[in-house]
Amino acid sequence: MKLSKRILSLALVGLSVLSLSSCLILDGNGTRVRKDLSYTWDEENYDALLKNMDRFEKALKGKNDFELVGSWLSVQRSIYACATYRTIEHINYAQGDDSAYDRYMYFYDIVAEASKWQESLYQDMYDSAYKDQFFQGYTEEEIQKLIHSKKPDAYYELEKKQEELLKGYRDLTDEEIQDHTADIYLALVKNYKEEAKLLGYDSYIDYAYKDIYEREYTPSEVSTFNGYVKDTVLPLMQNLNNLREDKVNALTDEEKNRLNSFHQANYNTMIEDIKDYGTFIGDSYKNSLDFILKDGYIRLGGVNANIDGAFTTYLFMDSLDQPIIYFGPSYQNTLTFIHEFGHYNNFMVNGPGAMSYDLAETHSQANELLFLAWLSKNDNSFTPNVVDVLHIDEVLDACRVIILATMVNDFEYRVYHSSDTLSVDDFDIYYQEAGDALGGYDTIMDAIYGENKTNVTAYWKRVVLDNPCYYISYAMSKIPSLEIYSYARNDLALARQKYKKTYTLENDLKLTEFLRVLENAELYSPFDSKAFDLIETLNIIETN
Repeated sequence: MKLSKRILSLALVGLSVLSLSSCLILDGNGTRVRKDLSYTWDEENYDALLKNMDRFEKALKGKNDFELVGSWLSVQRSIYACATYRTIEHINYAQGDDSAYDRYMYFYDIVAEASKWQESLYQDMYDSAYKDQFFQGYTEEEIQKLIHSKKPDAYYELEKKQEELLKGYRDLTDEEIQDHTADIYLALVKNYKEEAKLLGYDSYIDYAYKDIYEREYTPSEVSTFNGYVKDTVLPLMQNLNNLREDKVNALTDEEKNRLNSFHQANYNTMIEDIKDYGTFIGDSYKNSLDFILKDGYIRLGGVNANIDGAFTTYLFMDSLDQPIIYFGPSYQNTLTFIHEFGHYNNFMVNGPGAMSYDLAETHSQANELLFLAWLSKNDNSFTPNVVDVLHIDEVLDACRVIILATMVNDFEYRVYHSSDTLSVDDFDIYYQEAGDALGGYDTIMDAIYGENKTNVTAYWKRVVLDNPCYYISYAMSKIPSLEIYSYARNDLALARQKYKKTYTLENDLKLTEFLRVLENAELYSPFDSKAFDLIETLNIIETN
């Protein structure tokens, strides 16, 4: 019954950009398998939707039970179909079909229109004899929030404008991002600020934390976390940077080739390892893996893709009702598959309901780290020296993610709490201030980028437009993920148990309760110094 504020999409976007080819995937035997996502929708379908919306509204107010049920089911089927078509066209556009964007916006407008209509009827639905059916699974507090959630037309106008601005940003070449992002971002920030005010918030970041990403903490409460990152993660990254050079220099040519072949491998070339890992995790995880490799939806990006990245989203139609993963050309390696499959498995187990994005990213990032720990103990082609380098590289990558994501969050906090005189010149100032607050902007740039630091486009230009206030989820979720990894290096079974508890929830837990789920899995909160004490031990190389 509930229409999502946004169709849930969990994304991984890095420093490069990917694309999609045709609707084809490679199966485990290396053959091509067509997965058709074509659909039929025309103006007659749209007219029928409008008629059923009108039928439902009249039946609701006229207490006509027969008309009420039939029209409601018809409306819901059509809206979920349109939401699915919107997702399909987004993926088609990502793959490189430029004409798909207009179709995406067509369905975007229909879903927005239906959202406005439904919001206007919540009170009447609450007062009807079908209240319990309409609001099944909602608490009274959540129902009242829905009833008072009606947004003004100006909100939807702002959302439409944001889509237009984002299209302009997505059309930038990699070279243009450096020079043109700030102007687009300034226009977006003004829109986001206005949107927050329309919804009764003083700051957009406060709105995003609570209503979009389902976080249990406020932006101002992240300062404690920032202190732990500064005191523990930055020194760990610097130490591992120094250690890595010695470890790589000690590798033989054969070991270097094995390390490179692993990083270049895609999920298809490592399919047997992935299947064995699925058997190790077992239960619903193995079932989800078996399904995606046989019947699930995967889309691969090619050289003409419009979007470089990887994301997992959901197809809502009754005839589909399953997740789908998109991999751009730069994100088709094995670890990205494992990362996105963490999202996919959660969707298969728990469905596409509201969830904490911090928890969602734990599903993916912990899966990646647990897989690496399992692989190092179960693949004899990895020598102890290669295992050491893999360990260093993965922990280093985690440190970089935590630091960059925390910097980006601090940067966005400053942006969204800025005055109305905000200008493009302020952005680089805020980003440097965010770095200085974490231990020194130049120190961080040296540790992450080394000699290339002067040629690197500021990371905020890559991640804050499409995903405002999102990236702190990568930092928060990396903490329990590294905890699981630290356990996995000594006890894979214990680490598996803790990981499975992040998505196989107890009856009284919800996907929106990141901190409670961690507690149930006997993992420390990112706000607990003990988590960072555990992570600090990853500085020690324990060759297996």
